[in-house]
Amino acid sequence: MVRNTQPKSIKTTLPLKTQVEELTTVLRLARASFDIWWYFTNKKFVDANRELIDELSQFFYFNNEANFCSFVTRICILFDKTKSAQDLESVGKIVFSATPKDAVQLMNFKTLLLNAQKSADKLLVLRHNVMAHKSRFSRFSEVYRTAGITPNEMLALTSICLEAINILREQLAMYEVMYENDFLGNDLKALAEIIRSSVAS
Repeated sequence: MVRNTQPKSIKTTLPLKTQVEELTTVLRLARASFDIWWYFTNKKFVDANRELIDELSQFFYFNNEANFCSFVTRICILFDKTKSAQDLESVGKIVFSATPKDAVQLMNFKTLLLNAQKSADKLLVLRHNVMAHKSRFSRFSEVYRTAGITPNEMLALTSICLEAINILREQLAMYEVMYENDFLGNDLKALAEIIRSSVAS
């Protein structure tokens, strides 16, 4: 019997800056999904475009569902607790252990994660029970009611996560990032106008 003497492949973790950059990308995609979802579901847009929404009910339903699901699944990546997860807490521990100690920044980072956890837990309920998995013990409506997350809480969570990520970026001498809300907002207004014009014609 011939024994396989080849060494087992060893998985190596990504470089720290790459991990932080990828967390940044995840967060920006989550925030973009939230902004699109909220633009088309907030009361101001709905009240001003009821006829349009009725005319294109299937588009608005699936667009809103897709962007909400995208937001939840992506933001929950930042709070994943599986062993190999590239989440905020585990990456933060590595960053602070690998860089000159800054007690104030470390405390700020931990406080931000603590402040984020309540909203994150609510979204994880959705992620685990109706998005990445579907619980056979609960209806969709029951899961959403249990989670009880509000748009304001979701928006605040994205701001907290951005602040936490920028702390990690500063520790690694990376540039600060911001959300591009104004650009996305202009695009959404233009898209809404195109939809209205196409329906009218």
